[in-house]
Amino acid sequence: MLSVKKNSWFFKSIFSIVLSLIAFVSFAQSTTYSPEEKKAPLPQTNAQLEQAHKVLVIPFEPRLYMSEIDMYVNKESKLNQAQIRHAFRSGLDYSIVAEFKKKYKVISLMNDSAAYVREQGYVYQSIGYKYDLIPSPENKKDNTPEKPKIQNGQLTVTTNDKKKFMNTQITNPNLLSTLNKKYGADIFIFINQLDLKTDVDNSGKAAAGNYERTASVHYSIFDLKGNLITSGLASRNFPNNVNDPKKIVNTYFSAIAQTIAESYTATTSPKTEKDHGVLEFASPKEEKK
Repeated sequence: MLSVKKNSWFFKSIFSIVLSLIAFVSFAQSTTYSPEEKKAPLPQTNAQLEQAHKVLVIPFEPRLYMSEIDMYVNKESKLNQAQIRHAFRSGLDYSIVAEFKKKYKVISLMNDSAAYVREQGYVYQSIGYKYDLIPSPENKKDNTPEKPKIQNGQLTVTTNDKKKFMNTQITNPNLLSTLNKKYGADIFIFINQLDLKTDVDNSGKAAAGNYERTASVHYSIFDLKGNLITSGLASRNFPNNVNDPKKIVNTYFSAIAQTIAESYTATTSPKTEKDHGVLEFASPKEEKK
């Protein structure tokens, strides 16, 4: 009889110990993290940060196309003025989209559909333009505005011939948030103006036919809060005998698009001191072929 009681006490003790162990393990599991939970989030790589952005490219207004070469392009391509302008407008947009797609998600408003034309109109009605100085060694010496002077009893104003570019001003405070809701973009590239000019510095060059041309793109890039990230004038020289719009787009507009992308990268890079002013990136002159 004593043996039975001892055995009963022994099993009860074992059972009590087992219950205690189960309770302890359950409590421990409920108060600790799994290895996955313990891991700190890995820092995002530059590529991940870049992919987190979505870029919206806004083509320039057709009225802000300034060209001195359309007559020569027409002779070679047989395109009329409106077709030439469209070829360069869409080609520039394509080049910028292609360049930024190397790192970012990109969408463009360059589309001939009625919906996109209305969208472009909404954007153009929501912005204004102003000429800003391009920071150069000459312009940085004196950025003070020119003041009227009295000379020989007459009021005169000194002409300011410092180099400028066309910058965007956002006049509609709801513009960027509206575009963000529609397209999910948080970086906005405004192409403000396209200039195609002949670079004839003397009559001798013109007579010899060996002068160059310059393609210049005025641009402004904003973030979702409306902060100006970077802006400026990107230029590229090209020979006067190149009149095929496709060749101009593929060779020279592509180089301009790369310059604009480099401007953005240089401004937003963590390793670079940020300067939200305007920048000019002029590519070296092309060698004459």
